[in-house]
Amino acid sequence: MNASQGTPDNWIPRSQQLHRLTGKHPMNAEPDMKALYAAGMITPTKLHYVRSHGAVPCLDWNTHILSVDIDHSLRSDTFTMDELAGEGAMGQQSGGTFEVVELPVTIACTGNRRGEVNSVRRSAGFSWGASGVSTCVWRGVFARDVLRSCGLEVGLNHSGRRLYLHFEGAEDLSDGKYATSVPLMHILDPCNDVLFAFGQNGRVLHPDHGFPLRSIIPGFAGGRCIKWLSKVWISDKPSTNHYHIWDNRLLPPQVTDKKTLLARALFHHPDTECNEQALQSVICVPGHGEQILLPKEADNSTYTIRGYAYNGGGTPVNRVEISLDGGATWKYCWREFVDEPLRHGRQCWAWVFWHCDVTYSELVNTKEVIVRAWDAHQTTQPENISWNILGMMNNSWYRVKLGFEPVPGTADLALTARHPVAPGAKEGGWMKAPKEESKNPSGQDVKTFTLEEVAKHDTEKDCWIILEDKVVTSVLSWHPGGAKAITTYAGHATVDATTQYANSKRDECFIGVLSAAGVKAMREDGKRAAKELEAVKEKRAGLAVMPDTFCSAKLKSRKEVSNDTRLYTFELPKTDDGKPGKLGLPIGKHVVIAFHFKDQACTRSYTPVKPVLPHEEDGTFDLLVKTYLPTKTFPPGGTMGNFLDVLQVGQEIDVRGPTGEIEYLSHGKFSIDGNEHYFTKINLIAGGTGLTPHWQLIHAILSTADDTTEISLIDSNKSPADILMHEELEQYAAEREGQFKLWHTIGKDSKPDGWKYDARHLDEDMMREHLFPVAADVGAFMCGPPGLISKAAVPGLKAMGFKEGENMFGF
Repeated sequence: MNASQGTPDNWIPRSQQLHRLTGKHPMNAEPDMKALYAAGMITPTKLHYVRSHGAVPCLDWNTHILSVDIDHSLRSDTFTMDELAGEGAMGQQSGGTFEVVELPVTIACTGNRRGEVNSVRRSAGFSWGASGVSTCVWRGVFARDVLRSCGLEVGLNHSGRRLYLHFEGAEDLSDGKYATSVPLMHILDPCNDVLFAFGQNGRVLHPDHGFPLRSIIPGFAGGRCIKWLSKVWISDKPSTNHYHIWDNRLLPPQVTDKKTLLARALFHHPDTECNEQALQSVICVPGHGEQILLPKEADNSTYTIRGYAYNGGGTPVNRVEISLDGGATWKYCWREFVDEPLRHGRQCWAWVFWHCDVTYSELVNTKEVIVRAWDAHQTTQPENISWNILGMMNNSWYRVKLGFEPVPGTADLALTARHPVAPGAKEGGWMKAPKEESKNPSGQDVKTFTLEEVAKHDTEKDCWIILEDKVVTSVLSWHPGGAKAITTYAGHATVDATTQYANSKRDECFIGVLSAAGVKAMREDGKRAAKELEAVKEKRAGLAVMPDTFCSAKLKSRKEVSNDTRLYTFELPKTDDGKPGKLGLPIGKHVVIAFHFKDQACTRSYTPVKPVLPHEEDGTFDLLVKTYLPTKTFPPGGTMGNFLDVLQVGQEIDVRGPTGEIEYLSHGKFSIDGNEHYFTKINLIAGGTGLTPHWQLIHAILSTADDTTEISLIDSNKSPADILMHEELEQYAAEREGQFKLWHTIGKDSKPDGWKYDARHLDEDMMREHLFPVAADVGAFMCGPPGLISKAAVPGLKAMGFKEGENMFGF
């Protein structure tokens, strides 16, 4: 299942082995540390950590352009991907204008190991474990060669000016493009191997890692290696880009608020930039939660502790050592290098793997294993964490705690390893998150809100969201999935909001915290929701459509029912053994259809008109959809309807389900909002395509021989041509006259000759004449345009004595 379904990134294939750190979107994820180590010194692309600030731009190799401007007074050059790569796009080393090279380079997120920093005190960033690092073989051309081809005289000192090369990516973010700058002389130094890269591990770049072009600056922090590279230029001033100033900075610990004058000055000061990586070492084996079974008899057998280490600026890691006694003594570790670890006789761009054998008796007698590294300058890592506001560059000693715990399912005990933080920022690490402070990022006292207070703010203009027990606002203008991705959760006490919202801007939008009662209610609701979801998924095992993830459905045919309504037939994915997929939709439930635009995801709920009953399953489903075409008063028209209207046969949409609060169980029994209701007679009011859930009820009841539930339907449309399922309804009305009553009403100006039904707006008199009167065993259901329901159906039914939530419901 693709966890990115329902987001703008749904088109990207992603590994399920990555632990997500910021919900569904944008994608920020790391692999399990033990799996990262086990995969080898060249990290498979599927295990490479992912760092994103928004939606991944969907770019094309054939149309992507790199713009290069070395001097505004000279000229600006552009390069296609073929001009940059020549014949080297798929692995060849030459064949174009530029030399194509492949280099193993380690890239680490500047926030790697931030989870430990956040366990000391909450920083402004989300919690990476220690797996925000990877080493791939990057293929590309030297940046200096491209600049030289544009007329830059590499050997000159440029009149003594300090110049910068600026890099800009193609993605559109809430605060503009992602861009940065690096001193030009670093780029031009042939020993620094700066690449414009288009390949990764023998293939083109993965979309998450910059397809089709990115910069690779060996020895530099990942935040300086721009993905989806579209523009570079030279300037005598460093970047003023929002992300260059406010991200990838290491500030002194006394700065605790971004809004102070001191903070602003330091964020703009070049001394706080995180450019070259910091010396780092980490224990990977034993993994977090790993249980080490001890030998039955005492002997000299050993256990091998393993991990990785890397450094910045090309400086080699000269020594790695571990301690089993709190740092009093140290054991030397053996190092393993990638092929040709040094370039130019001194530069080391890739990590080292290390290992050390220790006896089981040594492990039994220690409470923790510590690792530290030394580099060629005889510099080593600090013992303790240095907190900073962004949680950057934590390279303190890495500590794994050991203790005896029961082996599940046995009476045995095993030595169990606990890392500082668990994979994916989950609970379970030996470092405990600090208690929430009583002040917000501005230093002011925090306001506490009840669930009832939050519920009042549920509109796009007044939107409050609950995120991890905190109340935030003003999120809609910048949310990467668009306002529609988040307004669903406005004012609601639902844990689902965190799956749509990355917490990188939580502090900026923070207005208060949830009350203790609210927190408890959220926790209980989360448990209930998870339990219900698992029950539904278990019940739907083997079916094509699931409630929490999308699958792809292919358009098989389109039929024009009226001038603005179409019948779409979609083919479901086949089963693993090639059999047609089954929809398995409960009666009265809907499916959610999704399509993902560049800046937002569009979703709509529809009720299929086929299949309704199990024997109608044939691997497809039919949707009746009204297309709200563009008009002078509403130029855009309806988003989803117009999209479906131009969808070509063979193209796909995303679908998930079931959804909806009403389900017909059979023989007059309904499950509505989790409560069971029983009606011997049901009134149905429909308008336009609002007929579809009613059709499911009608078809299911009247196709079941012993279901005696009586039905009365009023179907409202503009004209006879707009009536959906017209022939089927008339046939049921004729064949089951005593059980099914049918009444149509249309616009008075569209009444044809011989019309036997009404030609006026729905009103109370019409409902009293054609619907069942209120009684204990009579229920009423509505579905149609908002005006029809709110202005006519609801007032009329209430006047008849029906009550919302008791015997009156809307699909």
